[in-house]
Amino acid sequence: MYLTTPIKDSQRRVEVQKSNDRILFRGIRLRLAQALQAANGEPKPISTFPRPGLVQPSHNQNVRHSK
Repeated sequence: MYLTTPIKDSQRRVEVQKSNDRILFRGIRLRLAQALQAANGEPKPISTFPRPGLVQPSHNQNVRHSK
């Protein structure tokens, strides 16, 4: 009894940590992809980006180019 419950508990903790990491990495990957797109001059409407000030300069450049 005492040997099995701590193992199960730690396994559950590891699972939670894995899912948290997965969410975190998905966010990092999303931001990396968006930063690359902005650098390549293909900005898309970015709602989840933490600082819109980083995105707007490239967007304004593209508006100027398209005119």
